[in-house]
Amino acid sequence: MTALLKNAKLHRTVWRIARVTAALLFSVAGAFKLAGAESMVGLFAMIGWGQWFRFVTGGLELLGAALLLRRRTAIAGAVLLAFVAAGATMTHLTLIGGSPVPAILLLALTIGIAAAPLRSANRWFVGKD
Repeated sequence: MTALLKNAKLHRTVWRIARVTAALLFSVAGAFKLAGAESMVGLFAMIGWGQWFRFVTGGLELLGAALLLRRRTAIAGAVLLAFVAAGATMTHLTLIGGSPVPAILLLALTIGIAAAPLRSANRWFVGKD
């Protein structure tokens, strides 16, 4: 196997691990929101937009996590989740306080997932799962 093919295989594997990791993290967060975990209800009460926003956010997180699991829809899922993470970051910085670091890390992860296959040198991302 040539060095180029080994490198492409490594990149594909890392991209797949990043997608699954982000999907798990956002699935858990979305499930907690939709299940009405006490901490999430309190958090969204502090935001002040009502509990409907908790359901929308949880639904978007679950949808984005599901989209991450298929290679063909992973970019769309990552972009959706990047917007959710950006909103979470801004909410932490402006409304509720606390550390925005987890939201920033998730934002970086989703941007990385969305951007990796867009590089012209990485055409091996496109294809079937």
